[in-house]
Amino acid sequence: MDTVIPVDEADVRVEQAVNNWFDEPSNRGRIKRMNIEDVKAHVMEFVEDEFNDKELTQKNLKEVLMDEDNKDSLVKDIRKLIKEEIDKNNEIMKKEMREEMKELYKQKREAPEYALHEDTYSMMMQSDKICSIQFLTGFLVWGFQVFMAVLNFSQLYYAGESSLPFDIPFQVSWEVRAGQFCCLFLLLSDIDDIYRPFHTIREALEKENQSVKHLFFPNILKFIAGLAVAVISILLIITTNELFDLFSNFAGLQFISNIDNEVYQMAKLEVLGEKLKKSADNVQKPLVKPKSNENAQQTLQLTSIPIQKFFKNYSKLIQMGVFIIILILAAGIVLVAAMEKDNYFYETYPNCIIPPSRIDEYGNGKCDGGILNTIHCQFDGGDCTDFNEEYKDCKASRPYSVGDGQCDDGDDGDAFTPECHYDGGDCCDKRKLLKYSSVEEVLGGVCNPAFNIDVCLNDYGLCSESNNTDTECECQEQIESSSSGNIDSCGFKGAGGPMCISTVGNFTCEKKDNQCTRVVRDANPSRRSLSTRTIFILLSSLAVGFVIGIVGRALFKMKRAPAESDEEYSNQDKQQGMERNNDENLELGDDSNA
Repeated sequence: MDTVIPVDEADVRVEQAVNNWFDEPSNRGRIKRMNIEDVKAHVMEFVEDEFNDKELTQKNLKEVLMDEDNKDSLVKDIRKLIKEEIDKNNEIMKKEMREEMKELYKQKREAPEYALHEDTYSMMMQSDKICSIQFLTGFLVWGFQVFMAVLNFSQLYYAGESSLPFDIPFQVSWEVRAGQFCCLFLLLSDIDDIYRPFHTIREALEKENQSVKHLFFPNILKFIAGLAVAVISILLIITTNELFDLFSNFAGLQFISNIDNEVYQMAKLEVLGEKLKKSADNVQKPLVKPKSNENAQQTLQLTSIPIQKFFKNYSKLIQMGVFIIILILAAGIVLVAAMEKDNYFYETYPNCIIPPSRIDEYGNGKCDGGILNTIHCQFDGGDCTDFNEEYKDCKASRPYSVGDGQCDDGDDGDAFTPECHYDGGDCCDKRKLLKYSSVEEVLGGVCNPAFNIDVCLNDYGLCSESNNTDTECECQEQIESSSSGNIDSCGFKGAGGPMCISTVGNFTCEKKDNQCTRVVRDANPSRRSLSTRTIFILLSSLAVGFVIGIVGRALFKMKRAPAESDEEYSNQDKQQGMERNNDENLELGDDSNA
């Protein structure tokens, strides 16, 4: 016969079983994910197992569970325990949230506020009026920077005589090459005027509590000036063939680049007036204020403008792309100059047959003579043009030494000739002339035609200037000797070959009686253009820079979220919100938040 347990004792044991169920750690976690009906079902199942373990009769158990008073008591106890558990969890949660908020507040308090860069462009951002003194000062500084950049660009593009773009030297010493590398490295590490504007705009879009339209124009001007100075700096670095000139040019461009910072410091010291000093002091204050609830919608509407949205979402990509483009562009230009120095020369001057070791003498600023002083070599890149005009038919092997102040009258003194004006006048002293002339010729009172030149004072007064006449010269011997054709019928001796050529490069032959009298420089030389290969390499460098920037951006995003996307994070937040709502529904008759 089965043992019958009194109802009161069974009720006590049921309550004890319920308490045991809630004491299980695994059951505590279930409460957050189940409603009250599921909890009752699990508790009753647990209680039934408890009674079976103690060999209670099914009849007695059913009487206990089916009794209305016991059922109400059980439900009340379950709800009471659940509420206590929820309150306990809420206290823990509140404590954790308080600790988390304290930590966030501490980080925010210790983290420095984003401030503007100390320059005139930041002073422009302090005023949204175009006619303000801050705006006009910044605009004048920007105009000076751009004007100096354009001036240097024009000088580099039009003033050079070399056939390479921007007068890039064919060869430089290893010391100059090392200096170019150092200057490029310093330049690329100090081009914050290019990427800082995008960073400023992005920070403003994230935190600004007022209109941010007045920030765009100054930052765009800053970007243009920074890019212009950077490009000119790169060109000056790679076109310089002297180490001293390299560093002096770099220092000068650094001053142009930092003129906006220097003007800001002058304004800060009240040199430019009290109003600009006040504006300079405001630059040091934080740029933006934290957003408030009342203007959050306004900021959201502002960022919906396409250009603002673009800067907000892609500013980091733009910064990375700009830096890589400048780096690749600098490397590409240096690579072009290094790779094409020999091939480009021979492609440009196919008839200028000189050994590669003499390429660096081309266009180096002094007339080197020999085959370089021919029309096919553009008269040593223009270095020998003035020499040929002044010393017609001079056969000096070292034209650069003619007229240098030293008389080259030794055995190899081939410049000691009337055609070379006796070494450009360096050997006109009578004591030097006595070595090569008789006393009667020099002091006999007779005009010697050999010395009847201006540089020798017309034989020291023995000859009148009227007797000093120059006859029309025929084609220069160096032109005739360099010609492979020398066809008389073309009317241009020495510049022929298979076909008659009347113009080579920037030089044209003046003809008289169908003969070349002299070769002169064109008054309006045609603009030089970049070679196709050079343009291709530069465009390829830009394309590589964009590709690297895009790939780097993609890798950055993958590293940030390797397993889950932003949408998955959003779904997790929604799930956690639903679980919190279920916890709140477990409270008795209370619809408020836990």
